[in-house]
Amino acid sequence: MNMEDFCPPNSSFLIKLKFPEVNKVLEAIAKIVWSHRISYSDQYQAGLQFSELNPVFRSWLNEYITVSEKLA
Repeated sequence: MNMEDFCPPNSSFLIKLKFPEVNKVLEAIAKIVWSHRISYSDQYQAGLQFSELNPVFRSWLNEYITVSEKLA
């Protein structure tokens, strides 16, 4: 994920992911696993891991990813 500010690894926050094509918003607690500054930029990239995800959202996200992979 690209970010405007540096967030150190192990930081946690609420993330909302919008899926406008299916009119759905997924909410989860995410933890930063790694983070570094993007070369020649004022932005940062971070790798996230969901640390808390509602089982209904998890099931829907798994299905969404599976269908998206088949369409690619």
